[in-house]
Amino acid sequence: MLVLNLGAFWSYSTLRELTDERDKRELRVVMIVQPITALIGGGVWLLWYHFVGYPISPGGMVVLYFIGFFYDLSYELLALTREGLEGGPGVPFLSRERVNQLRRLLILE
Repeated sequence: MLVLNLGAFWSYSTLRELTDERDKRELRVVMIVQPITALIGGGVWLLWYHFVGYPISPGGMVVLYFIGFFYDLSYELLALTREGLEGGPGVPFLSRERVNQLRRLLILE
């Protein structure tokens, strides 16, 4: 949670000093999405601790991997990242073209 909130603060600070227009949308998405993710993650942890009370099982780890995948996918759908190395790794197992098709299908573009 701390790392996500530090990332949001970094994004906010960078946005205030930024002169390059190409990065502003992505920085705004980071500034909004990361604290929300931290709150949801903390809530899930509290619920898990309250109802289960023991360390996470292999099935729980699989669920966390799916949550991470959908988090990456939602980030790529919301923040129009650059092509190539500047755009980062993207969504595991989905090409950039497939993500663009999904964005068009959801009318986010």
